[in-house]
Amino acid sequence: MHPLKFIEEFRKFHNHFANFNMETPTSYSEEIKFLTQGIETWKDIPSTSFSFQILTGISNAVYKVTTDAKVAPHTVILRKFGNTEEVIDKEKESIFFNAMSESGRGPKCYAESSKYRIEEYFDAVPIQTTQINEPYWRRKLAVTFAKHHALEVSGIEKKHVILERLDEAKFYESFNTKCVTKDGFSEEQLKKLNELKTLGSREEREFVKSITPSENLVFSHNDTLNGNILVTKGDQRLILIDYEYSGYNNRAYDAANLFVESMMTYNKICPPFFTIDEQIFPKLEDVKDFARYYIYASLYNNDPEVNDLESDDIRLSDDAWLLEKIEKELNDKDFDKELRVFLDEFQKCCLLSQYYWTTWGVLMYKLKSDSESFDYLSFAYEKFKYYLKWKEQIEQSNSILE
Repeated sequence: MHPLKFIEEFRKFHNHFANFNMETPTSYSEEIKFLTQGIETWKDIPSTSFSFQILTGISNAVYKVTTDAKVAPHTVILRKFGNTEEVIDKEKESIFFNAMSESGRGPKCYAESSKYRIEEYFDAVPIQTTQINEPYWRRKLAVTFAKHHALEVSGIEKKHVILERLDEAKFYESFNTKCVTKDGFSEEQLKKLNELKTLGSREEREFVKSITPSENLVFSHNDTLNGNILVTKGDQRLILIDYEYSGYNNRAYDAANLFVESMMTYNKICPPFFTIDEQIFPKLEDVKDFARYYIYASLYNNDPEVNDLESDDIRLSDDAWLLEKIEKELNDKDFDKELRVFLDEFQKCCLLSQYYWTTWGVLMYKLKSDSESFDYLSFAYEKFKYYLKWKEQIEQSNSILE
């Protein structure tokens, strides 16, 4: 597999808009049957009228399906589920997808089975990592996250999903086994694993639990990176996709994970197939700016003025109006207190993000990976170094922000 293709798959850049060659439906009889049964307007369309475009995806096979018939919808996304029961709760993921669909904040679901799901197609592209911390997009993301977090999902217990995962005995059993395995690893890899295994110790696990914010739980995406955030063409809406890791979490985690991941670029064509640019990570004033818009949108979620904020280019481009509103109309002391709480949560969630994806990277690493496979071990080790650095900063000064 070509490294660039793997990189796209690795971070699940479900880019519904890649320019791959369109395939004829000669071998898609089962898929076409499901499509024509699931979409009312497609039921009488002959199989020769469909075109299948293979998109990226690790967990699932993902297709952009188009018909030349004059019907609506003209194009959909067809997702064929993979065998991922060990790492993803399919039932919960389906609940989350349908909750986002019903709220209008995610793709519409046309039909679903245990094997397939037909999803709405958006003419959109993933947000760029360089856009994430630009003032306009940073504020737009803050409002979008606040709207996402306001959703209530029935049938899901309101528990901290990442703490639950990190508390699973099987999770750490697998992690510790991987870290002490010696056969087949190089000397350099063994050195990394020997350092990484400290994350599985009871002492480290208790530390992570102790600093993880357990209050202000909201319905979180938990895998916020640029490839999972689409910008629609035309109206420039932000749409979150891929909900495999969704669940209740502290309100600052999605922002923390987004800014942590924004440092990562996966376009390097040789091992380890990624680079890290620490300069992209936001400064203190940047996070404060994000937090002000997030807190305002969260506190006044049902206010018509907030409902229009996501598409208000003027108010997203210049924050003078919000600073004045906080000073004159809102209780600025209470707002400032809430801001300080969010900043503390944000920084601790940054540490949690590094810890979680470090351990995940170790588990994802396969001993017999070929030279063109993504280097999960190096990925985990680089995140581990940031984890240690930020842990020390939080313990010494209670801050990782300049």
